Amino acid sequence: MFKHIASNWSLHILQIVIMLVLVPLLEEELGKDGYGIWVAIIAATGFLELLALGVPMAAVRHVSEALAADDQDLTNRVIATGLGVTMGLGVLGAALGALLFWPFQSELLESEHWAGTTPEMLAGAQLAYAITALRVAASLALRFPTAVFDAHRDFVTKNAVLGVSVLLRTVAVIVLLKTAPSLEGLACIFAVDALVLFLGLRYWIGRRFEGIRFGLGDFDSKLVRELMGFGIFAALLNVGSLVAYQLDTLVIGYFIGPGPITEFEIGNKFFLPLCGLMFGLGAVVMPTSTALKAAGKDQALGQVFLKWSKVSLSVILPVCLFLIVLGPAFLGAWVKPEYRELSGPVTRILAPSFLLYLPVRAVALPILLGTSRPGRAATVFLAMSIVNLSLSIGLVQAGYGIVGVALGTAIPQVFYAAYLLKITCTHLQVPVGSWLRYVGGRATLGSLPPIGLLLWFEYGLGVSSFAGLVGAGVATVALYSAIWVLFVYRDDRFLDLREEILLRLPGGRT
Repeated sequence: MFKHIASNWSLHILQIVIMLVLVPLLEEELGKDGYGIWVAIIAATGFLELLALGVPMAAVRHVSEALAADDQDLTNRVIATGLGVTMGLGVLGAALGALLFWPFQSELLESEHWAGTTPEMLAGAQLAYAITALRVAASLALRFPTAVFDAHRDFVTKNAVLGVSVLLRTVAVIVLLKTAPSLEGLACIFAVDALVLFLGLRYWIGRRFEGIRFGLGDFDSKLVRELMGFGIFAALLNVGSLVAYQLDTLVIGYFIGPGPITEFEIGNKFFLPLCGLMFGLGAVVMPTSTALKAAGKDQALGQVFLKWSKVSLSVILPVCLFLIVLGPAFLGAWVKPEYRELSGPVTRILAPSFLLYLPVRAVALPILLGTSRPGRAATVFLAMSIVNLSLSIGLVQAGYGIVGVALGTAIPQVFYAAYLLKITCTHLQVPVGSWLRYVGGRATLGSLPPIGLLLWFEYGLGVSSFAGLVGAGVATVALYSAIWVLFVYRDDRFLDLREEILLRLPGGRT
């Protein structure tokens, strides 16, 4: 599993590095309002992703089961049926995207809060919306090949193809921004990238998986209901994610304007990539859990839950600690000094909630999806997202601005993490107390020295330059790593890092 998870994380780290390069460039070349409009377009067209109805995730589970049973015919029928369903949903998505254009224009582009935006920028936004809506609708099918790789647990090949795609797209974006920056140009680059990525993934499916027929020839109408039946739970999760995390942008745009969208987006910018990093772990955990369940290895599932929950906490903890203490200073040095005050409070509100939420969500939910029908988890997540939206709207109207939106996001997801932990522990027969002691016991004590070091950099040295903040991060990670090897993971019953390192040193233990 380590190789697959490392592959997923490598891709997400690449995306984070690219984000560090592109965000200041986008803000500079498009302007504060222009960048806010681009973020609003992405959020407004994100509705169309819901039409996937969880079919790709359902396909991963069903293909994993077919592979475990060595049933090649069923594997091909599931793939063909999933592809056919997503193609049909893509056509529906294109039509829905056209309908959603009118509220996008009337409620945002023509809003009084957007009155200061130039006519050229608004015209570009209209065209960019149309291109992006078509791209998102088509991507319901164009991204389906990734399900084939996930089910086969060939994350290395998939992520290599995705990584090349990300790099090529980034080069194209930089060239565009430096020569003729425009919203419609950005939309075209993303659309072409989606098509090229599909062709690349399709090519490698033929090269990597013998006997797999990726097409519609094996479409089985009898499987449609089965895929849709499981997919409804994944669809609820997708709806919840959109309501909880993408509608914040539209709430800000509707009640305040495009400029504050940029302020919130920059303060929130690191958390969705962190989600991707953690969900990359979950993408490996889900098919693994399905295989263990099919083999009747229920005890091993509890071990997977404990081990990888601690790993996920260990990965996200230093990042969130840095953002809590030095996040505002980093935003000011990274983008522009003004964002230290404008966006810094958003970062400091969101970081603790994601620290509590992601280690649970990253492992618990994929296990539930891989071993049962997680109806309660999906339904409660949707309810949490509605509370998130309602609270955000209420706090914005009460005058709290983007800080209110951040609070509306942070508070509900902490309660959901507690609920998800409880039902997963019950499902796997792992006591909650045992999970807390194993995952958070030593980690809590081990985090105290890194926190002290970060506070010294912030309040003792007053570090504010980009180089100084990077140095502070490197020093903190070095201290953190030493503590985790020598204390937090010492004699760990699932993963003793000190022993693992000694085994891999030249002349290490045998």
